[in-house]
Amino acid sequence: MSDYREGKADFKIRLPNDLLDWLKSNSEKNYRTVTAEINMHLAHAKARIEKQSGTKKADDTVESNPSASTTI
Repeated sequence: MSDYREGKADFKIRLPNDLLDWLKSNSEKNYRTVTAEINMHLAHAKARIEKQSGTKKADDTVESNPSASTTI
């Protein structure tokens, strides 16, 4: 039986209250969990950095999903 967490890692992070409140608010507006909201923002930041540095092709899933796009 495959574990649904396979290939994923648990990670604890301390956030300032205002940032956590912002994440919670945005995740509710976007119908996502806070975890999904954080993952989306990190994926966008990673794609932007890779595109700017030319090290790797930007993640197609981020750029091809307009509903997931947001300005960071």
